[in-house]
Amino acid sequence: MKKKDKFSAEKISTRRNVRWNKLQDVIPPEIGELKQLTHLYLIFNNFKGEIPKELANLPELRYLHLHENHFTVRIPPELGTLQHFRHLYLNNNYLTGGVPAQLANLTNLEILYLSYNRMTGVIPYIIAYIPKLTYFQEMRLVDPFRPWMQGDHVMIIIVMTFFDFVVFVLDIQL
Repeated sequence: MKKKDKFSAEKISTRRNVRWNKLQDVIPPEIGELKQLTHLYLIFNNFKGEIPKELANLPELRYLHLHENHFTVRIPPELGTLQHFRHLYLNNNYLTGGVPAQLANLTNLEILYLSYNRMTGVIPYIIAYIPKLTYFQEMRLVDPFRPWMQGDHVMIIIVMTFFDFVVFVLDIQL
């Protein structure tokens, strides 16, 4: 079976679990043709390069698990258009760049895991306003607190340890 066959539309209904399959190279852009896909688990493979922006063409996608791969490029801001997203796991890759502010458009997002990447920059303060965000796994960013302290808002970040770091953000209006 060719790599692309794992993603062909006729073999997928709403869920696809392709973990621990030692798949390599890139995720083909054809992944964006699977319009009914709600769950996509591609963890513990050897995917590299970019996270395909074509994932933004999957309007029903709720769970995207791409952790434990070798993605090396920034998070595509296009993912911020997926209104049904609940879980976004991009941890344990080699992602670079900052956190796209467009992720704040994910109003149903509950879990956002971005740790253990090579990301730099600051956490956009707007992320704190994702209404259902419960878990935001720790990240190693350069000076992540500075933009949270601007204007008439002060963001307080409380880090708690329970198997991992979980960040709770409180917004205090001055």
